[in-house]
Amino acid sequence: MKYIVSINELNSLELKREIRNFCEDHLVELLDQDYKLNVDYWTSRKHGTNLISMLRGNDLLGVTLTKERGFNWDDICDYFIPAFEILSRKYNIVKVNVEKYGWTKDGPGSTTKSYTKNLLNVVKSDLGNIKGITFFIKE
Repeated sequence: MKYIVSINELNSLELKREIRNFCEDHLVELLDQDYKLNVDYWTSRKHGTNLISMLRGNDLLGVTLTKERGFNWDDICDYFIPAFEILSRKYNIVKVNVEKYGWTKDGPGSTTKSYTKNLLNVVKSDLGNIKGITFFIKE
């Protein structure tokens, strides 16, 4: 019995594969320029109403685009926005995280801002020094 896959697990694996294939097809130019794509399930950890962190889990499907030395919004917007808009019409994108290189109280590091509104708000406030962008899809 331990090898039987539940219907929910099968649907989750199929959705993950579908999203990965879509992103690889629509972001191929970026992937050819050493950007990395990660598609995985996450669970949010909260304290009261405050989000503390996102952990590997099974609540939300997270799609992350990164580049080793970071990037600017202008480097990706021509490819990322059309792909994001198509996905947002088909799926329930509940949040976008933008992780940026910067300074923390302990020195060089990174900070993450979360957005629940339009992606264009992200563009206006986070133009450069981006370490990665993740958007989360709720099934």
